[in-house]
Amino acid sequence: MAEGLEARSPFLDFNFVRTSFDMPGALKLRDGQTKYLLKRAVRKLLGDCLVDRQKQQFTMPIGDWFRSDQTGLLRRLLLGNRTTDRGIFNRGSVERKIEEHLSHQKNHTRLLRSLVALELWHRTFIDALWTSPPTMSELCP
Repeated sequence: MAEGLEARSPFLDFNFVRTSFDMPGALKLRDGQTKYLLKRAVRKLLGDCLVDRQKQQFTMPIGDWFRSDQTGLLRRLLLGNRTTDRGIFNRGSVERKIEEHLSHQKNHTRLLRSLVALELWHRTFIDALWTSPPTMSELCP
């Protein structure tokens, strides 16, 4: 959030929320435009460009992390003996996906992130390796 601006807090004001709940739906949605009255109220202040722009998703650059400083962690977690001995994943297939991702042939961020999450879940709740959040060195010794 070094460059971010949290601007939602004014919308949590009790009076603002109560007013919005009491407001007729036609002032909230008109001709397919959501937040109709709010957008009309701030258009002169913010301009059309901001008021009409699409929502922007905030994502963490996990795919890039897998390609840089977390490559070792990714490999140790998904290709290590603990994971492969479990037999849930096809080691060759996972290895191919990692290589395709690291070489920028394909973007497998979602798949790799899901596999990492499943493996960490398994280590936490099935293997019961940790009673408190693990350190990086405990994740994959």
